[in-house]
Amino acid sequence: MKFIYKLLKNIKITIVIYFLGITSTAVYAVNISLTADNFTPSSPGDVVHFSASVGSGSVSKSIVLIQYIGYGKFGRIVQNPLYSSPYEWNFTIPKTSGLRRFEAVTIVDGKRIASNAIKLFIKPNDVSLKSLLFSPGDHGLLRPGGEIEMNLFGLFSDGKKYNLIYNQLGTVYSENIINGITTTPGDSPVISVSADGLVTALQPGAAEVVATNNGKTAVRRITVRTVRENDADGDNLTDAQENAIGTNKYHPDSDGDGSSDGTEVGSDASKPLDADNDGTIDALDNRVVVIKDSSGNYVSIRTSAGKLFNPYGEKISDYPVRSGELAKIDMQRGLLRFYIEDLTPGQTVDVILDFDSLSANTNKYLKYGSKTSGQLHEWYEFDNFEISGNRITLHLTDQSAGDSNPVAGAITEIGGPGSNGSGGVRNKGTLPFKK
Repeated sequence: MKFIYKLLKNIKITIVIYFLGITSTAVYAVNISLTADNFTPSSPGDVVHFSASVGSGSVSKSIVLIQYIGYGKFGRIVQNPLYSSPYEWNFTIPKTSGLRRFEAVTIVDGKRIASNAIKLFIKPNDVSLKSLLFSPGDHGLLRPGGEIEMNLFGLFSDGKKYNLIYNQLGTVYSENIINGITTTPGDSPVISVSADGLVTALQPGAAEVVATNNGKTAVRRITVRTVRENDADGDNLTDAQENAIGTNKYHPDSDGDGSSDGTEVGSDASKPLDADNDGTIDALDNRVVVIKDSSGNYVSIRTSAGKLFNPYGEKISDYPVRSGELAKIDMQRGLLRFYIEDLTPGQTVDVILDFDSLSANTNKYLKYGSKTSGQLHEWYEFDNFEISGNRITLHLTDQSAGDSNPVAGAITEIGGPGSNGSGGVRNKGTLPFKK
């Protein structure tokens, strides 16, 4: 059976380019797809066949297959580079276990371009499991909302130690509830454990993580302690305030949108922000996020549909230099970058940006990306928006002008307001932003 994993990498490619601070005015993306045969689950000695194809753009240099151990950032080249198609490699699985990740990588205009990643789980072969152990095996300590990935090994009959952390290698995780000196199996209110051993702290207390594989068991105790007195999760809201407004006092980001509860509640916890007036406060609404932009000031971002995530402010200097009339536009608030998912292909959404203040002359909105769903990224003026006071409303359509994300049902926004001069400041206080 052939497993084919294809994922357009344009978004991730441009993210890498932006942080490298490229000074050209346009960037052409290359899309590489990597496929594999007979790769999961696998055992030492098995041969996996990889094949890469270039779906868009052109490649003038070689393509190499890179192997990573686990989720590590540094990999090694598998076999020799290939300078022309077919881009194919045969990889013999070594005598080891655990997770290996593979990417096909090339260089375009001096920049690293990578394919989708393929995960390969390797199971020990022709040996029997003698015992399990966590490493480290000592007492683990977490803060509310914190996470830790367990490291689990098996000791085998050949005298070697193999990684067995992943569920695909036969490991099953469970929890023990600790109540005083009593320990009982069950779902602990203190922690949660994923299928691959990722432990998330839910509230203060103690619990045990139990790993089982082929009849062998290992146990590790986890204690969750508060960040500070009266503020268990360290989000700058007291536990009493969080109880009153309904946020999770044991997690600094109750709605999981990437912005802390303290930021999204605002300066007055007795009057938590509700930017869209839908009855759900921003700290519990993942369609509304309050962040600091690159100028250090606050802006509220909300979308009429889909899920808004990973918003942040960026400096203009992180992007290619503007030219012509675009270079004359003053962008004091920098750029906003965010993503919207869970949309119907072709869907239009309204994104409302509420700034704590804007220049009185603000009349432009500049974007960096592709004007359509093509490959050319550049600076351009976006005109499908309105300004009212300190509020800007963007009208974005999936896979149309203004969407830099080529994937259907998802929108990538990179842009910001601008003006042709300073001209004072509009009325402050569209929202009671935290100062």
